[in-house]
Amino acid sequence: MAIDKDKLAKIFSGTDGIVATYFFGSRIRGKTDRFSDFDFAVLFKDGSCENRWNIVGDLLCKAFSVVGQDNADVVDLSNQPLWFQQVVVKTGKVIYETDSEERMKYEREVMFKCLQEGLPEYVEDGKMKKQDVQINFETIENNLAKLEGLRRLNYNEFIANLYYLDAAVHELQTSIEALADISRYVIRSLSLPPAEEYWQIPMVLSDAGYIDPKDAEVYVEMVRFRNLVVHHYYKVKPEEIYRILTEELSYIHKWRDRLLEIIEAEGN
Repeated sequence: MAIDKDKLAKIFSGTDGIVATYFFGSRIRGKTDRFSDFDFAVLFKDGSCENRWNIVGDLLCKAFSVVGQDNADVVDLSNQPLWFQQVVVKTGKVIYETDSEERMKYEREVMFKCLQEGLPEYVEDGKMKKQDVQINFETIENNLAKLEGLRRLNYNEFIANLYYLDAAVHELQTSIEALADISRYVIRSLSLPPAEEYWQIPMVLSDAGYIDPKDAEVYVEMVRFRNLVVHHYYKVKPEEIYRILTEELSYIHKWRDRLLEIIEAEGN
């Protein structure tokens, strides 16, 4: 989907407190598939917009009206991790701004903080980098920590509190989505044929020899589980979720580790 950048800029015009908006991610790089979102990072003035959560939500709704429902992400840039801010500054395109001096000051400060904290400089050289999908790896790590805690509960403890079941389903769903997003990044970076359906993502890597076929079959089932949960076709069974927690978390680790191996091998 090609959309004029002026139309994208209008999403953010008229909203008080915005210094600049960056358009970043796979679409700005020209490496997309049918699942690619429009990613926007908004830099707000310091101390402005007390209720930024609602403002970002409103901007997201405006973005949906332009690019399609659920086809966009909008983030409050200054509230993101420093490595994320660096990637946006280095790779994103400013599509809207009200104060170029303030924006450039912010960019200089980000680079200085990166030097202070010893973060490696992001360099666009066409190679795969973990930094490009670091947010997905962090999602998986955070989710696994929570899931490991849940798996230590016995079954009676697990079903005694509905929160545990809901949390487990959510962490499993978002972990699978993060794995699929990293896989799509690898597929695009390697110029492999794009998946036409979400469940086909692991099979593309398997067909190209990057993932063991037997593992890919398991990953396909994981993606199908995610699809059922997202589209509300799946009636959650506590015993099934508990079985996944206690017997199958290793597949999340294995898929994540293999993707990292591919990125590091191809990026060197």
